[in-house]
Amino acid sequence: MTAAGRSHTREMELAGAIVAARLEAASGQTRDVRASAKKLEDVKVAAEASGFSQLALEARLVLGEMETNSDRRAEGRLRLEALQRESTAVGMQNIARKAAAVLQAEPTKAGGRAGI
Repeated sequence: MTAAGRSHTREMELAGAIVAARLEAASGQTRDVRASAKKLEDVKVAAEASGFSQLALEARLVLGEMETNSDRRAEGRLRLEALQRESTAVGMQNIARKAAAVLQAEPTKAGGRAGI
């Protein structure tokens, strides 16, 4: 396999891991949410190491969303605020807008929160 092929495969693998973590966390079970958070941290590190900055930002976005829906609400807000600034600075407006939308909607959320 060529270097480009390996790179593309790795990128798809990391993108799939983000989707899988989001789905796993959707169960709301504390165990699943914690496992998903760990996976997202791992994806973020791997994406950064592989040069996939957009995937690293997306992993941070999902992690921030999960935190704002858990007992780590303050950490989630801080993560999303930093993500919004950094995404804007590097021209990733789509991620910046998504982070802003979560931050804007977050105060209205209530109900049960799973721990991370």
